[in-house]
Amino acid sequence: MFRDWDTKGISSRSNNDDSELNTIHQNTINSIRPYSVIHGNVKQFSTSGLDGKLVIWDLESL
Repeated sequence: MFRDWDTKGISSRSNNDDSELNTIHQNTINSIRPYSVIHGNVKQFSTSGLDGKLVIWDLESL
């Protein structure tokens, strides 16, 4: 039984409904870039990740 857990990706948890993370990106973020710069100050930046998402972040609302 235990031998199959690593080869089949089985978790020891009884509830496997937590496969989605409680974050916007669901995988590694591989790029962070300025998106909006006003007078040399970054106001917004973008992140993209291996999950295929491109997210624009507003620094004033964080």
